[in-house]
Amino acid sequence: MILEIDDITCGYGSKPVISGVSFEIKSGEFLCLLGPNGAGKTTLFKTILRLLKLQSGRISLDGENIENWSRRRFAARVGYVPQAHTPPFPFKVVDVVAMGRAAHLSMFGSPTCIDLEIAEQALDTLAISYLRNSIYTEISGGERQLVLIARALAQQPEILIMDEPTSNLDFGNQIRVLEYIKKLVNESGIGVIMTTHYPNHALFYASKVMALGRDGIFSIGLPGQVITEDYLRQTYGVSVQIIESELKNGSEVQVCIPFAANI
Repeated sequence: MILEIDDITCGYGSKPVISGVSFEIKSGEFLCLLGPNGAGKTTLFKTILRLLKLQSGRISLDGENIENWSRRRFAARVGYVPQAHTPPFPFKVVDVVAMGRAAHLSMFGSPTCIDLEIAEQALDTLAISYLRNSIYTEISGGERQLVLIARALAQQPEILIMDEPTSNLDFGNQIRVLEYIKKLVNESGIGVIMTTHYPNHALFYASKVMALGRDGIFSIGLPGQVITEDYLRQTYGVSVQIIESELKNGSEVQVCIPFAANI
């Protein structure tokens, strides 16, 4: 499975926000999209998800242009995990997850026993089956984010697009969510595109990174090649140092550390 973004221009109405964007995401890859507020991350996501009209260029799945695909056909291949939210109705967790099967149901159809079994499997995959009968509005923010991921898994997509899935989560829940995402990529072969504001998240977990600058320039490559001290200083206006460190398990990582240059 390959999602290809070929020289696209995204924006609102006739006003472009970001242009000339090209990249691809394959099954089993974890792409982190990094950039400052206003750089066009959300606009790019909305365009890929077809919530905004593509101004120019081409988006294709396995070589086929998706421009004329039905929403149902697209949703059967591409899943979306928004930032954590609280819905207005107190659904049970298992019902929220089962909503991910909507793309596979006929119009006005209800989830079948097979659909409910798939929803249960998604809960098992994320080790949150204990929440199945909990009220979604009453569980923690980290648990809600895992439920949204489970809902997307129940959709059985081949590509998963995630909009800042760790926003508003405490440190522990951030790490748990990211570990689950990386595990899903490695074990299920799903391709993931995720936005983040944290360079270390991309350095630790991504297989490749797309970094947007304030000037509309972007670069794509391995995390250690794209996330440089120069990029972070020019993009965010802060002094940083990227160091290499060895963890207790013997693995080597790169870490981004901010510092006050004048001290």
